[in-house]
Amino acid sequence: MAKFMAKDRHYNESEWIPKAYMTALEYMHLMKINPIENKLLSGDEYDLKKKEIVKSSPYRSKLIPGILVTSGNTYGRQKNKLYYKCIPNDKDLPVFLVPYQDKSSSFNKNKLDKYVLFVFEKWNDKHPHGILQQTIGDVSDMSAFEEHQMNCKLINHSIQKFSKHTFKCVKKKSSEVSDIIDDIVKKYKIIDRTHEDVISIDPEGCVDIDDAISVKLDDESPWKTCISVYIANVPLWFDYLDLWDNLDRRVSTVYLTAERRGMLPTILSENLCSLKEGQRRFAISMDIEINGDNISRVDFKNVLVKVKKNYAYDDVKLKEDSTYNEAEIMAKRINKKNNFIDEIADSHDVVQMYMVLMNNYIGKTLKDKLKKGVFRSFKAAAIDEKMNIPSELKSFARTWKSSGGIYTLDNKGHDMMNSVIDVYAHATSPIRRLVDLINMTLMNVYDGKIGDKGMHFAMRWFEKIDYINSQMKAIRKVQNDVKLLSICLGIEDLSDKRYRGYIIDREEVDSEYKYTVMLKDLSCISTFKTKDKYDLYDSSEYSLHIFNDEYNLKQKIRIHRL
Repeated sequence: MAKFMAKDRHYNESEWIPKAYMTALEYMHLMKINPIENKLLSGDEYDLKKKEIVKSSPYRSKLIPGILVTSGNTYGRQKNKLYYKCIPNDKDLPVFLVPYQDKSSSFNKNKLDKYVLFVFEKWNDKHPHGILQQTIGDVSDMSAFEEHQMNCKLINHSIQKFSKHTFKCVKKKSSEVSDIIDDIVKKYKIIDRTHEDVISIDPEGCVDIDDAISVKLDDESPWKTCISVYIANVPLWFDYLDLWDNLDRRVSTVYLTAERRGMLPTILSENLCSLKEGQRRFAISMDIEINGDNISRVDFKNVLVKVKKNYAYDDVKLKEDSTYNEAEIMAKRINKKNNFIDEIADSHDVVQMYMVLMNNYIGKTLKDKLKKGVFRSFKAAAIDEKMNIPSELKSFARTWKSSGGIYTLDNKGHDMMNSVIDVYAHATSPIRRLVDLINMTLMNVYDGKIGDKGMHFAMRWFEKIDYINSQMKAIRKVQNDVKLLSICLGIEDLSDKRYRGYIIDREEVDSEYKYTVMLKDLSCISTFKTKDKYDLYDSSEYSLHIFNDEYNLKQKIRIHRL
């Protein structure tokens, strides 16, 4: 018995993986088997003696994303439907025939192909047959392309049941949110800080606000200040509503061109957990006591806050806010000594510095006190400070390399920043990212606010750390691909344009080099392969070109170094 694995759509290349010991003669007979004549799909396990499939490939039962070629020829009829070729996204699957009926009332001779989901039905003739499960949309529709990309990368997980269950749990507690908040304050003994001047700073239009800051000056000493960083206490709501078993597959919010797919139900992400202006909300605070330019003490507390103002990063009124001005002064003072980030030039940098600081200190707490957590591990190529590299490129490169790292259950160090950051645990975006939710849950366990159910939640996800990493990598790729294609589709005469690009990563693959390029003016990245070797952070001009992938017909972007 052996497993058949196709290497291309036409089965020109394939391999057999024996499931048990085989003699040389048996292996010779195995090599003579024609996978097309025997109607094999990649992943099928075939018994040489019985001459039959004994274990079916997953492709025979799961949803398959593909492109239905309705612009091409038809291949017969099934009742009132016509058979069209359907090109699976997976390149190791053959072309299928799938019946489809165009129900649009208007006649259009320039038919557009469709993004679809289908399942395997049978393979009796030249092509396997499939059954259409969902027509997502035309290939010219950007939202349909995004949906298709999520299906291809296996990140399109529904939270409909989670949302309905959460809504029922909230309503069961009380019809008034204020009553629920009062009950949580009493049950978990939460510290009231609603009198503090707390502000948040986020992108324009942000509705899932998970961080805020406040400043308390010392009346007796002008050099002593307390900065409090607040992060939405999502785990507290999970515990109160007993939602621990409901988040099972989605690991992050996915940001697309026209919408975002939230990790959590909107009743949590945009309402109960979001640190909205004028609303009482729960947070974990990190109180940073600063004496001069030294951090003399750091404490974590469970608190109730009422944000005074939700600012956007570029809000002109931000500079008039005394809380922000003091926070900026303190951020520059701390960063000048510790160099947590490259520079602090605007409100983006102020927020980033405090988030880096909090992730660092939460990492230390999880490592030293609780002895467990999800840590960020990445070995980044050093940036020589003597190199003539724009400061925004340094920041972008380090941030991008960080997001390209992996999560690990043991602290292997985090080289994104510098030697100051010896341990790093993402925790400042628990509304948007599962790892942050896990680490914040552990902080609540350490504080004694959450018991065994929270710990079991964290431990269950510890066992799926590889799944988290693969999903985060796929989400990152989808977000970048759809952003780049959307930008390029909006540019007239794209191929004639020239863009300044910087190489921010280099990887050697099969005697070639794969380069990742930051396109500064477009604020996005792309990749290309060549046998030529270029230095990291090398600057050059690039052109961009839209083309259809020959294997799966999807639109892609090709970058060309000039």
